[in-house]
Parts: sequence; C-alpha cells; structure tokens
Amino acid sequence: MNRKDRMSNFELLRIISMLIIVIYHFALHGNIINSAQGISKAVSNVLFIGGTLGVNLFVLIGGYFMVDTDFRIKRLLKLWFATFFYCALISIIGYFAKFTTFGYKTWLQTFLPISYNAMWFVTVYIALGFLSPFLNMLINAMSKKNYIALLIVLGAAFVVLPLWTFPMPQRTFFNLLSWFVCLYFLAGYIRRYSIKFFDKKIVSLTVFILSILAVWGSLQWLQRMSPNHEMLRQAGGTYIFLNHETLGVVMATFSLFMFFKNINIGSNKIINAISRTSFAVYLIHDNNLIRSKLWGTWIKTGAIKSPIEIIIIGILCAIIVYAVCSLIEWIRILCVERPLFSLVDRVFGKYFAKFDSCFNADVIKSTPEISSFNKLED
Repeated sequence: MNRKDRMSNFELLRIISMLIIVIYHFALHGNIINSAQGISKAVSNVLFIGGTLGVNLFVLIGGYFMVDTDFRIKRLLKLWFATFFYCALISIIGYFAKFTTFGYKTWLQTFLPISYNAMWFVTVYIALGFLSPFLNMLINAMSKKNYIALLIVLGAAFVVLPLWTFPMPQRTFFNLLSWFVCLYFLAGYIRRYSIKFFDKKIVSLTVFILSILAVWGSLQWLQRMSPNHEMLRQAGGTYIFLNHETLGVVMATFSLFMFFKNINIGSNKIINAISRTSFAVYLIHDNNLIRSKLWGTWIKTGAIKSPIEIIIIGILCAIIVYAVCSLIEWIRILCVERPLFSLVDRVFGKYFAKFDSCFNADVIKSTPEISSFNKLED
C-alpha cells in the first residue's frame, strides 16, 4: 500500500481532531469561556472539551501507526523544520508589522522553537518519536497478558489515582511525555489485539456520547460551586476533570478512536491531502503572535454572546482557519520542503540510514502497512 492509497478513516479523524482544537482555542483565547453566562456558558463548555480530546486523539492516531513503522529521523526533521519555518516566518513578519516588541527570549524561541518549547505539543511529540522504537521493542516483547497488566497499572497511576490526589499534576514536559507514552501503549494494544466489544460502532459511539456528557456535566456542576471553594482551589479550579488523563476525556478519546477505526470510507485523495496539513494548522494558528491577533482583533470574539452565535461562528472560524492554514502549508510543502529535502536526501541520505539503523536494528514489524505518519515523507 503506497502513501496515496491510505485508508481515509483515520485521516478524517485527524482533520476533526484539529478542527475541535481550533474551536477550543476559539473558546479559550477568544475569551468566550470566561465572558459567557447561562446557556452560553454551557455551550462554551462543550467547545472547551475539544482541546484535550483533540490532543489525545492526535497522539493516539500517531501511536497507532508508529507501532508498526520503522524509525526514520527524516520524519522528525520535517516536523522540526516545519516548526522552525513557521516560527521564524511569523516572527519576522510580526517584527516588521510591529505586532509586538521583540526581546532576546522572543528571538531565541523563534529560532530554537523546540529547545525553548515555543510549541509545547511539538516538543513532546518529537520526544515521543525518538522513544517510539524502544517502546515498540517492549510492545513486541510482551505477551497479551503482560500488556493488559501494563495498561491496568498505567491506567491506575495516571487516570484513577489522580482523582483522589490534589492538586492535579502540573503540565510539565515530563508529565506530558509520560502521558503521551501511555497513549502510545494504548494505541499499540488496539493495533495488536483490538478490543472486540468496542469494535461495534453503536457501542463506541454510545460510550463517546456518554463520556462527553459526563465531562460536560462535571464542568457544569463544578462551576455552580464557589470558585473559591478550598477543594477546587487546591485541585486547580473548575476544569480539573478536563485534563488529558481524566477518566471521561480518556473514554471519549478511546471510544471515538474505535468508532473511526471501524468505519470504512476507502481511500479519498482529498481527505488525505487535507489531513496532511493538519499539523501545520496548529503551528500557524496557535503561534503566539498569530494567536494574539486572530482571536479578538481579526475575529471580533468579544461581540459573540448568544449560544447560537457561539456554535455557528465557532465552527465557521475553525473551518476557515483550517482552510487558510492548509493552503499556506501546501505552498510551503511544494515550494520549500520538497526541494530542500530532495537536496538533503542526496547529501545526507546515507548518514540518515546509518542513524536510523541504530534505532531499528531490533525492532520487529508485525505488519507492512504504511502509516499516516509517513505522510511527512515525500
């Protein structure tokens, strides 16, 4: 199966994941979540769930395919280059357009975006990419019984135990990487063994809806309590059940993933092409300089008040942002990435192969299927 013939169910899920992340940023950075009241607040809480849900789905999709994919440093270099390209380009444009003042730290984050964690998700995801071949060795060495035991231990440590320990874990690099590793193991188990009960689409869809309702209900309930309630203050506020590893979010992530895993829409070139640009949508629209202008200046989010406006404008903004960023990314791929990496391959290809062999020597692949992660090649 070549890259163009990928099945598009996961690619569609990747697009949806990024759309709900954009909608989450619309609610967060557009200050909708803080300014809304009554029914509008309840609606904005639904949009707010998309942030952690979308991130979890992105990692789960990547892990599902990386489990059976050889490590290639070129993929990670392309992620790094795309991050560097957009950070540098947007900063240079912002400097001359006088978006903001630029200090020493700003320029360091611009030209060293991974080292200085300018885009936290990219930093953690690239670290996961380097760990993936070693995680695969462990996955391939475990029996099904061992694997189930590992998932139970990880679930207890990361999902169940924090419900009784306050405050909730801080969002540090190592905490996030640890959680991404947990999602990787879950994706690997689904890839190896699946979970028959959730292979029924009606079951996975029902569990997803119930999980979303549970998370939304917890937000509504906690927001009715005093914001100064001592327990909530120690736990981290009214959004404590909206962390990446909380039970409701995990079940929503898992069940939606299983639903899309079991639908068959064949291979659609348009979906695959749109999906390929999803990572760049994040890099562009959530860049610090773009974010400060996009929500509130270019899009007048302060004037959005009614529940219907929040829903319609939120969805329209997500689609428009995705479309514009996708177009920009395809221009970058065709005009910059392909010519550059064609040259890089000719000059450094043999060195990349030697580097890759250090990671792939003991990895056993179970299937020859090419992952959507390979879309970064070309």
